[in-house]
Amino acid sequence: MIFILMMSIVIGTKKALFLTTLFFVFLTIDNLRKLKTLLIITFSGIIGTIVFSEVLKKYFVFFYKIYEENGFLNSLLSYRNKLLTENLYPYVSENFNIKDVLFGWPLFKNYRSEMEFFDLFLFFGIIGVISYFLFFKKILIGKSKQTNFMIFALLIATIFSGNLFISVNVMVMMYLATLYMNPAKNFKSDY
Repeated sequence: MIFILMMSIVIGTKKALFLTTLFFVFLTIDNLRKLKTLLIITFSGIIGTIVFSEVLKKYFVFFYKIYEENGFLNSLLSYRNKLLTENLYPYVSENFNIKDVLFGWPLFKNYRSEMEFFDLFLFFGIIGVISYFLFFKKILIGKSKQTNFMIFALLIATIFSGNLFISVNVMVMMYLATLYMNPAKNFKSDY
């Protein structure tokens, strides 16, 4: 637990800290009836926060400065909201046609907002977004609550980052992690 907290602080991104916090909340809720596990989770969180409090203070000073100068939304989204309103929105409104709405806009890289949902729509169009939804639905049917949590957390984290679902590497790793976390019942290992 402490190792996970340490690594998310070393990575130093809001997404890593957000996902780690969400992970600890999930573990706490999932283990409310298991006192020993709950105490370990709580103890790990407290020790990690105490040990790394100076690092956290230095990390959040940067975002607090953005907050004071440009507001909460700019601080939270690292100016991605400006990319959305200044790049993506004008491009979509000026080049609006049914083909692009269905299949995506051709100059995706030049106008993306780095907020994954909007970029996904810009890149793939409505048909691509529906395909992704169906893909995730198929992956999650009958899966463990840990897998559902992982996918849900990643969907929330896409607000803070770009290239998460468009990256083939990320999608393959997520699919393999889902398979690993939910092995087939009739699968027999030779090991």
